[in-house]
Amino acid sequence: MLVREIRLKRYPDGVPKESDFELAEREVPDPGVGQLCLRPLFLSIDPYQRNRMRGPAAGLTPGQVIEGRCVAEVTDSRHPDFASGELVFTTAPWAEASLSDGKAVQHLDPDVTPPQLHLGAAGVPGLTAFVGLHDIGEMKPGETVLVSAAAGAVGSMACQIAKLAGCRVIGTVGSAQKARWLIDEVGIDAAIDYSAEPDLTAALKRACPDGADLVFECVGGKHLEAALAVLKPHRRVVLCGVMAGMNGQPAGPSNLDQVISKRIGIRGFVVGDHMARMSAFLAEVKSWLADGALHWHETVIDGIENTPKAFIGLFHGENLGKMLVRVAGPRPSP
Repeated sequence: MLVREIRLKRYPDGVPKESDFELAEREVPDPGVGQLCLRPLFLSIDPYQRNRMRGPAAGLTPGQVIEGRCVAEVTDSRHPDFASGELVFTTAPWAEASLSDGKAVQHLDPDVTPPQLHLGAAGVPGLTAFVGLHDIGEMKPGETVLVSAAAGAVGSMACQIAKLAGCRVIGTVGSAQKARWLIDEVGIDAAIDYSAEPDLTAALKRACPDGADLVFECVGGKHLEAALAVLKPHRRVVLCGVMAGMNGQPAGPSNLDQVISKRIGIRGFVVGDHMARMSAFLAEVKSWLADGALHWHETVIDGIENTPKAFIGLFHGENLGKMLVRVAGPRPSP
């Protein structure tokens, strides 16, 4: 079977460009004993993948196919644990089809629908927000929580988890549309469109005149700088990501002295260290789904050939909620 796949052409210099990727073709053979053929339905497009494009030591070299999380259909199986037609979660190439030995393939929870929720609100992005707020940030009811990149896959879940825990939530976003969605649908207390604010620190001080208790930081740079300025003494920062620093921009704040003068605690974490919390998190998600309390949004780009465009769009703030690529089926061999 002839399929198309996305390979890294060159290491990006700064923000990735479409010329850093290439669309190629390869043959995928029929599965052997103990193998299964997977056809991705949705590819998860995530900022962390940029870190793998920094050089040979980062794990990805030019000419290699890029991999990521996906929800896929088993189209042909010679594996005892998986049946043809079944939907699964796995890490797989950015390709129209691939073979797997089943070791990294997981059955989907049938109570979580639609299935692509396993890539966003009910998947690793949601778990990241859950662990970051509860386990790392030790969030308490009644606290004021600041969330950067608040309309993204992780940030939007952080906003909801904090609200469901009885906190006051302020989010920073890059457009008026995102701010409206967070206030009108998600129900946070304030959303600041930083693209329309000449002074983000002043805007945060207006939104929380009494200061903030907990920061869930996804961006770094000027966002963390503004958050430190409004954080109360002896409070906490959960450092989930520094997206501002992925493409060569400053990742650190200019007012790091505030950490000392205010005795602020900053903790970074990697969600991969906390996968044992997934079952507890999914139990909460299913309760929220049953109650109609969970809100999510997906930005869906169609076609494997447009995967680089979707990935680049993350760094320009083009996604509202989870960025996904809906993959077309494999092309028949000529």
